[in-house]
Amino acid sequence: MSKLEFRWIFLIAMILFLMACTSAPPTLLLPPVSVDEVKASVVDPNYMKGCREINSSDSERQVSYKGIIPGSATSIEVKNQVGDPLKKSSLIDQWIYDGFSIVFENEIVTSIYIQVDSEFNSTLFDIIIKYGCPDVIFAYDVREEKAGVLGEVSFVYYRIGANFRILNYPVNLLDKAEFVEFFPARSLDEYLTGIEETLGFPNTVKLVSWDEAVAK
Repeated sequence: MSKLEFRWIFLIAMILFLMACTSAPPTLLLPPVSVDEVKASVVDPNYMKGCREINSSDSERQVSYKGIIPGSATSIEVKNQVGDPLKKSSLIDQWIYDGFSIVFENEIVTSIYIQVDSEFNSTLFDIIIKYGCPDVIFAYDVREEKAGVLGEVSFVYYRIGANFRILNYPVNLLDKAEFVEFFPARSLDEYLTGIEETLGFPNTVKLVSWDEAVAK
């Protein structure tokens, strides 16, 4: 074999190798979460065992914020409670205030988003004492390039309409919620319908128990 032939063979081999590397699917570190997996966990008495040692009672009342109840409050009632917004979003029906914003659908409040460092400044421990244990917990890879590296925990109370997210994994009881959403109370099936697409993405989300999410 001549040197020229060897170089051509080597070049072709390198091209094939690079093509194989670029076309290979990403490593699956976190498989998609199935709806059945979530349903099985939330009825498992051990799923929130560690949390129930802190507070064994459950809150059954729909959460509200500044007297505004998601799912029933109207835009007129919002104005009566908190006044006119600082501005309104041009993309969706969203009113933006200092420290929080409210989303409407057909003049009814569908979500309230409370920003970091606003007057809602609760630790995970405070949340558990006030609301009891969450219904389900998810951990997320929040980076743009998903690789299954978990960095945020979402404590979801779908039965009373609340989601508290903490930018850490695992978290500790003194970590503060950095993203809070209040929404109309839902059944598990209704909640899962809204997030089923997210659960299906690989390397993005993991269903976790209390003991996995919260450091000892």
